[in-house]
Amino acid sequence: AAAAAADSSAPSAAPMNGAPAFDGEEENAKKTHVVFVHLDLGIGGAEQLVVNLALASLAGDEGGDDDDDGADERRSAAESNGRGGEGEVEVEADGEEIGREGAEPPPLDARVSIYTTHRSPTHCFDAVKPPRGALSSSVRIRGSSLPVTIFGVGTAFCSMIRTMYLCHRAAVENPRADLFVVDVLPAGVPALVGRWGARAVLFYCHFPDKLLTRDTVNGVAAANSNDGGGGGTGGGAAGVARKILSLPRRTYRLAMDSIEERCMRYSDLVAVNSNFTRGEVLRCFPSLLESPRGTSAGAPAAGRSADEYLTVLYPPIDLRDFIEPNFEEKETRAKAGELGPIVSLNRFERKKNVSVLLRAYARLIHGEESYGEKGEDDDDADDRPSRMPPLIIAGGYDPRNPENVEHLSELRTLAADLGISARASFRPNVSDAERARLLRSALCVAYTPHREHFGIVPLEAMYAGSPVVAVKSGGPMETVVDGVTGLLVDREDDGDGEGGGGKGEGGEGDGGMDCSEREERGFAEALRTLAANP
Repeated sequence: AAAAAADSSAPSAAPMNGAPAFDGEEENAKKTHVVFVHLDLGIGGAEQLVVNLALASLAGDEGGDDDDDGADERRSAAESNGRGGEGEVEVEADGEEIGREGAEPPPLDARVSIYTTHRSPTHCFDAVKPPRGALSSSVRIRGSSLPVTIFGVGTAFCSMIRTMYLCHRAAVENPRADLFVVDVLPAGVPALVGRWGARAVLFYCHFPDKLLTRDTVNGVAAANSNDGGGGGTGGGAAGVARKILSLPRRTYRLAMDSIEERCMRYSDLVAVNSNFTRGEVLRCFPSLLESPRGTSAGAPAAGRSADEYLTVLYPPIDLRDFIEPNFEEKETRAKAGELGPIVSLNRFERKKNVSVLLRAYARLIHGEESYGEKGEDDDDADDRPSRMPPLIIAGGYDPRNPENVEHLSELRTLAADLGISARASFRPNVSDAERARLLRSALCVAYTPHREHFGIVPLEAMYAGSPVVAVKSGGPMETVVDGVTGLLVDREDDGDGEGGGGKGEGGEGDGGMDCSEREERGFAEALRTLAANP
């Protein structure tokens, strides 16, 4: 989409007041201008994708911050590979699926603007962190006063309004931008195309929003869902009353889902993060391939086939931020009995299913007898604590997010109830440098989400030389080679099942997440295997 937009002969608009300065206005006018629209620049997989795509788009240009410490290093990388930096290589490699076989897209060397409603100076990636982040001067904060919820409800509606406002401001302030990259919600795409005549719009779908409701875990009914009789006492008068009371909410969701599908069709290109997500998008939005670009066109944009219109673009990782693995050091430490920690890197959200890791770890520390059954290795149960490395639960944490606050407290309470508080530590909002150290030194990285859309953490871990233990579903099935780069753990349902798993054991301590016994045992066995053979 960017390459097609760059063919236009019309010059890009001059930067608005407050935009980063460039070496020369003439040279600046010739640069492809890419505008990213993302609701909240926090710390998560979606934010990391936006940041890395923006860095790749710069291709050596630092957005006007010429004395940034990393500028020379990035320019050197761009010159050495002849394509614009390591971060862009992965994007280009995947871009071959879109067309032009046998030829890689030219480097963008673009101007970049990032529109968002919120960026915390501390709760964000280093690249956008003020004042010296490579992209910090490219960030435009608009609509920060818009509500996130309405008296605690209507999150999806508020997000839709915020996205539409962001797209509006981005279009008004950048009338000649060559490409708009919108992710998370497509609500603002029709206005970009129809009202503002955007040259090209790429929508990146991390996962259908209709599958991310409060009563689902990535599209599967959660154990505590009461909507539609999916959980609890669903029969009799109580079930009928519950369905009647839920009618307004179901009508609201139906409207939101319809808007999501219709708005997405106005994009020139829809990219998804995995084949798993692509399958879910096709299942949820069957009309997407029938008439892209809404009612203004009856065939996929730019003459592409339907398969190319909805394409898989795996999220890139910025390899420059990671340390090369040192297997020799790991082996030396392992022989000396010094095992690295078991690491979990996730946002503090219930859908990340971290409670299953705490329970699996407790099985290893205390033995199976604490769960009412005799384990095979109970004869050396007393030796388990000395052999098992510590557990580190790290990840993104936003104090403004009620779920983050509640779930961190729930996990700490669960760790105390399981008797592992002394060996399990919680580290919210680790820095990029600490994140890299954890990934490199870990005995393994445990990745617990079920039906995860893609999962960028396993890629980072494997690059850093640490094996991954992940649930056998969703994106990790496309990235982790079972028995080679990590171990995949089955749930109660087989393979990449659509069910929500078996009967949960978690109860109140795990925030209502369904943690099947088979899943707990699977993680425990995988951790035991890696500790015995690091």
